[in-house]
Amino acid sequence: MSLFYNNFQKLRQENADERAKVSEENRYTLGRMIDYLSSFKMSYFDLEILKKDLIGIAKEADIMQVNMEDTLGLPEKKFCENLLHESTPHTLWETLLPAIRNFFLGLWVCYTVPFILFGFPSCYRLSFSSILIDVVIALSLSFYAIDELDVFRKKVTKTHKVTQMRFIGTVLTLFMVVLLLFTEGHMFALNGRMIFIILLFLSFLFFFVNNYYWDLRSKSYHWE
Repeated sequence: MSLFYNNFQKLRQENADERAKVSEENRYTLGRMIDYLSSFKMSYFDLEILKKDLIGIAKEADIMQVNMEDTLGLPEKKFCENLLHESTPHTLWETLLPAIRNFFLGLWVCYTVPFILFGFPSCYRLSFSSILIDVVIALSLSFYAIDELDVFRKKVTKTHKVTQMRFIGTVLTLFMVVLLLFTEGHMFALNGRMIFIILLFLSFLFFFVNNYYWDLRSKSYHWE
């Protein structure tokens, strides 16, 4: 088990690399099938394993110089639905752990940069506005982690998705402006070094917990 790179990330990268080697014609068929499978709420690891199987079929079709559709023996959707029978359901932890990891990593980075610039003071004075900005940035990174995992699962068009993101961004911005207006000048005196250590500990903790979780899940599959 690697502490810095989990098996889920390894499998996703392998799939991305192998998918790029498939011919353009079969890559188009492969893409349709993966998009269809991705619309179902299955485990993320299951989805990557099914991708790996489909990529293998596409590469074999390339070797035989035939269209991938001709090797399936069934219509695309029917073939995909047969694959779904053995898949396990998606769990909340698969989404929460990457989001929590990104939140604390983002919060630690946002806190640490100015903290270093001020010379690691033991008594560190922070305005409410700076704390709020740090939290908003960290939350944005959390949403990014969720979006990265769920990018194919949302049954919305790209235009609709952009509109949703703009709406969320506008609401967050207005909320932050209102809070800044009502809390301007309010300061907190904190033990700067202790906060630094706590945030560093939480960042590493959830980073390693996330990796441990995915490596533990990977033991349930024959994927290598």
